[in-house]
Amino acid sequence: MEYENLGIRINQLKQDQTNLNKEKASYSTKLKSSEENSQSLSSKITELNQKLLNLENERKLIEERNSAVLNQSKEILDRMDKLHKDKDDITNKLSSFTNKLTSLNAYRNNLNKELSDLEEAISTLEFSIRDIEWRIKNTSQTPKEVDSLKKRYLELKDKIYKMKAEESGITKEIENLQNEIGKAQGAKLSGIWESIDFIMREAADGNLKGIKGTVDSLIKYDPELNFAVQAAGGNRLYSIIVDNDENAQAAIELLKKRGKGRLTFLPINKMIPVRPKGKSILLMNDPRTMGLIINHIEFPKEIEAAVTYVFSDTVLVKNLNLAREVMGGVRIVTLEGDLIDPFSKLRLVARWPKEIWIKIMNSLMQN
Repeated sequence: MEYENLGIRINQLKQDQTNLNKEKASYSTKLKSSEENSQSLSSKITELNQKLLNLENERKLIEERNSAVLNQSKEILDRMDKLHKDKDDITNKLSSFTNKLTSLNAYRNNLNKELSDLEEAISTLEFSIRDIEWRIKNTSQTPKEVDSLKKRYLELKDKIYKMKAEESGITKEIENLQNEIGKAQGAKLSGIWESIDFIMREAADGNLKGIKGTVDSLIKYDPELNFAVQAAGGNRLYSIIVDNDENAQAAIELLKKRGKGRLTFLPINKMIPVRPKGKSILLMNDPRTMGLIINHIEFPKEIEAAVTYVFSDTVLVKNLNLAREVMGGVRIVTLEGDLIDPFSKLRLVARWPKEIWIKIMNSLMQN
């Protein structure tokens, strides 16, 4: 009986062994599958980590670009604030010049009337002198009467001399008034500021790209050079520098679409720096000159071509006497704003405040 039980137990154990082997084989298969799945998942994790790294790098680039855009926007807004301040200053000065113009015109009219009265008085006196001269020559007078006539003659001559001197003074004063009136009228000329302000606002709002600003707003120089810079740069100072010609075209088309005034745009990608040539090279180191005016101006390297276009190879000197010594074949400007072209034509530039100069430059651009 015990023997039979052992046989049954042995068979049972063998069966258990077979089942365990089967289960082992099943688990081995599952383990292998799990290992394969694990490797696959590891590969996917590695791939996802790389994608996450790429996204993180892209995020950083976007943040850097946004930061640059924000900085550029802030710079543009700062320039706009400065333009608005300049515009307010000009408006106040314009009001003052308008009042001054009215007063000058009234004063000029009074002077013209006074001059007319003087001319009439001189004409009357000259007639009296001619009458006295005729009477002395053609009538019989006693010596006493002749002396009296001669005395009267000399008195009238002296009076005429004084009147003519007064007439000359009034004429000179009228000429000065004409110059003053010309300045005041120049100040009343409509500005390009509206168009400049429009472009800068559109750039700040993101509607225009690549707008740097006006040449004048992007350069720095010593205040004592103000007259020289304004004279040498002229209306080109208020050209707008842009990154490329596409930016310029977009801005021009927008100006036309909105019915704004004309502006000049200087695309950096199409400009080549202007290098000194001819006599200007010789005068750069001449002790009688201060070198090229552009060497006294600070500006970002990227806008060098535009700035050299504005000032070319203009030579700076202290005064007109020194300019006359070196003039001929080269463009010269003095600290006082006197401008001499290469053909030795002298142009005396009005010594007006920068804001009024801007108004005059605008008128030239519009014409």
